[in-house]
Amino acid sequence: MKKAMLFLLMLFISFLTAIAQNVRVVSEEMLTGPADGMFCCPQMDKSGTRVFFTTPGYRGLYYYHLDEKKLFPVNDDFGAGYEPAINADGNEVLCRTYTVKNGRRFYSIVKFDSQTREKTILEKDRRLLSVPKQLKDGNIVYTLNSELKTDAPVSTGKNKQEPQVRPAVFIEDQKIALFVNGQKRVLEPRGSGSYIWPELSPSGRRLLFKKLGDGCYVSDLEGNIISSLGNINAPHWSPDGKYIVYMADRDDGQKIIASEIHVIKANGSTDIQLTETHNQIELYPRWGNDINTIVYNTEKGQIYLMRLEWK
Repeated sequence: MKKAMLFLLMLFISFLTAIAQNVRVVSEEMLTGPADGMFCCPQMDKSGTRVFFTTPGYRGLYYYHLDEKKLFPVNDDFGAGYEPAINADGNEVLCRTYTVKNGRRFYSIVKFDSQTREKTILEKDRRLLSVPKQLKDGNIVYTLNSELKTDAPVSTGKNKQEPQVRPAVFIEDQKIALFVNGQKRVLEPRGSGSYIWPELSPSGRRLLFKKLGDGCYVSDLEGNIISSLGNINAPHWSPDGKYIVYMADRDDGQKIIASEIHVIKANGSTDIQLTETHNQIELYPRWGNDINTIVYNTEKGQIYLMRLEWK
């Protein structure tokens, strides 16, 4: 009996190893160096030509042009670097910026031309204004006073009566606010608590989120749990919806002391570690324009581009 159990265990380990060997890191390129400044939270446009990022504290927005090998500023506004919405070719970026008046924050939604740096204000000095989100159809949505707004006309459904808007998800009062066809659902799939990092899958049919003190999960749009991913941080869907990239970090109670980049299957079955460094802390990874590309920053503020090969 023991020999049979040992054989099954070895077979299972061999199976997982074979799966892990299906992907390998081909290269890692440092896009910004110490002389350029400290940056964080990178994301790539869908054309794969620009990598956008911000500074610690989310002040300002910058991008690195991969073809020109140059760093460019977009703006220097407070809050602009927190979850900006970037159009497909990277020419336009929508940011939520803020000003402080009498100790209170007032938010604005501003559209920036990343090349000319010209800006157009869509919403100005609002108290309850979410960050903008880009939908798969290219439209930009955000919430104002908990109501869904868009920067473009929406298409109509088959009945030609009600506007059809792709699902969008936000955080409101530490809960998940999911909008489907413009109608809001407030979700707490794991009960009351604090929810962060909600993100819809590329198909728009699954929801990724984390509940603090609990873990990270994938659910359907009704909040029914599909898979448990463990206590992972900064998760993001792969472009094909099959994997999730995240940072496996450790802290000493005050600061992060170690972190590596992993990818995990969306069903939670397979976890693959991509980095293994002892002198560098990799943070906030995101997929690039395809499943072969990941961008991330280090604790020292450098932006990196990772290339993968899948077999």
